[in-house]
Amino acid sequence: MRRIKRERRAWDSRLPELASLTDKLCAFSRAGRALPLLFIEFSNAGPRAQRSAARFERACRQAIAATLKAAVGTQLRKHDLVASGPGGQWFIVLLTGSSARRAPTADADIGAAAERLRRTVQQAVSRREGDQARAPTQVRVRCGWNVLEPVDLHRPLEALRHAIRGAALVGRVEARRAIMLAAVTHELRTPLTAIIGFAERLCEPEATTARQRLAYASIIGAEGRRLQRLSEGLLDAGAWTAGGLQLRLQRCDVRAIANTAVSAVIDRAQKRDLKIVIEGNASAQVDPDRLLQILTNLVDNALRHGPEGSCIKLRLGTRGDRCFITVTDQGRGFSVRARRALGMPFGATADGGTGLGLAISNILAEAHGGGLALGGRGRGGRVTVSLPVRPITKPS
Repeated sequence: MRRIKRERRAWDSRLPELASLTDKLCAFSRAGRALPLLFIEFSNAGPRAQRSAARFERACRQAIAATLKAAVGTQLRKHDLVASGPGGQWFIVLLTGSSARRAPTADADIGAAAERLRRTVQQAVSRREGDQARAPTQVRVRCGWNVLEPVDLHRPLEALRHAIRGAALVGRVEARRAIMLAAVTHELRTPLTAIIGFAERLCEPEATTARQRLAYASIIGAEGRRLQRLSEGLLDAGAWTAGGLQLRLQRCDVRAIANTAVSAVIDRAQKRDLKIVIEGNASAQVDPDRLLQILTNLVDNALRHGPEGSCIKLRLGTRGDRCFITVTDQGRGFSVRARRALGMPFGATADGGTGLGLAISNILAEAHGGGLALGGRGRGGRVTVSLPVRPITKPS
């Protein structure tokens, strides 16, 4: 306990807290100055025991504080103000500029300054992580920004806290946007690489047989259709987020749509000696194109994770007013982290994937009034789609 108290005292002495900024905030407000505000925090400290995790988080906070303190006068101007939140949970920087030159307040300039600072802090935390980590971790530094308008002289800290909340929100949105871009890039790279590679082989007819050229053309077509599904899914995800996704609902035979989804990947399954079985029957009021997209994504996901010579099963059924479609494979299954991240689109998976297909399928299922559930860990993966048998009527 004494050691922890000494660590806290050492930590508290590194950076001033928000209350120490009161007089300076009032001085800038009297001058009518608006101050750009940068917000820094870190997350995802990784799997550790509780005691080692607390020690590791303190080390990360100390690394961030030391980096910000060293940045004043170098990457930051010497007049800029740096402070920490309670217990070092987060940090702020107020870009005050200098007496000769004021800090920029354009969003692009503030965003660029925030990104430069984020990279510097991320490098410092990563170095500390590498020194102390015994288990794999994923520490991510987020940096948001806002503009602090002249404050109420009687309540300066209240306006500052409002600005901090706004900057924190911007940081989290920017972090999700970066993950989404990385996810899309990752998913596009594989089919594009295959298309380019086999197209180049087709340009060398003397080095290939007619049978090989036919196989290469088939692969190019399959990967092109995969790109088409991905682009359509991204468009649907954007439309759903903006509230503009239109569904063409009609009574459909779910088994017939499942057969079409299987036929889209059957060639790849046969090459890996994978068997795909459809069991049961069901019907529902759905958009057939969107349901086909859901099932194709799920079967494709099972195909990529199922071992060679194994079996993928699609079970169809109805309970009450819900239609259920379960896709199972004999792969490693889904981790607890993957199941928790299903509602967060475009999150990274432990094997380097992105879960983009599952995220799009979940969005399309929710658009129908249903959803996705992930199961199976170490005994094969299991994805269950639930859809209403009858359309959900929206209240007027």
